[in-house]
Amino acid sequence: MYGAFLLCFPLFILIFMFEIGSAVVVGVGAEAKKDAGLAILVAALFGFVLFRFYVFILSFREGKNLFEIMGDTLGQIPGSLLTLTYVTYFLYISARVLRDFIELLIVDTFPNTPLEVLTLIFKFMSL
Repeated sequence: MYGAFLLCFPLFILIFMFEIGSAVVVGVGAEAKKDAGLAILVAALFGFVLFRFYVFILSFREGKNLFEIMGDTLGQIPGSLLTLTYVTYFLYISARVLRDFIELLIVDTFPNTPLEVLTLIFKFMSL
């Protein structure tokens, strides 16, 4: 069980940094107003349950990643479609957070810098 957890630790860090990054840019619990702390707690619990679900799935198939497991479990074509949907969704969300962050930087810190320049800098930093 601990082997699966150690394999999932980079996934945990990736999810955690993704959530922190998007929370800073987009704002957390804006609709909840005075109950924002409760909204954050519920979201954190949901995220922890999702993370434990991933660890649970990966513990049955040591040495395989989530996409290989989906292909084995659902079949080649449905697994590939679900993998494509999964990857497309996270690419969309990460691109949207990057755009929001770049626009925040332009409005607040770099008003004379073109959007494309900051976007390229952040893209090259992630390589």
